Amino acid sequence: MKNFLSKQRQAGFYSIRFKSSAGRLTTAQLLTIHELAEKFGAGFIHLTSRQEILSVNLT
Repeated sequence: MKNFLSKQRQAGFYSIRFKSSAGRLTTAQLLTIHELAEKFGAGFIHLTSRQEILSVNLT
């Protein structure tokens, strides 16, 4: 799984995009992404049309 961290337009906020092979993730990987979104972000994720997971408003 590859990760891409980028700055958002809003000062002090970041987003992270998780790419997985063929859109497949294990339960452990999904739980880790969920925990990160809850702890550092807005508490939710977006599933993109390219089978990626995007978490926004990370601090």
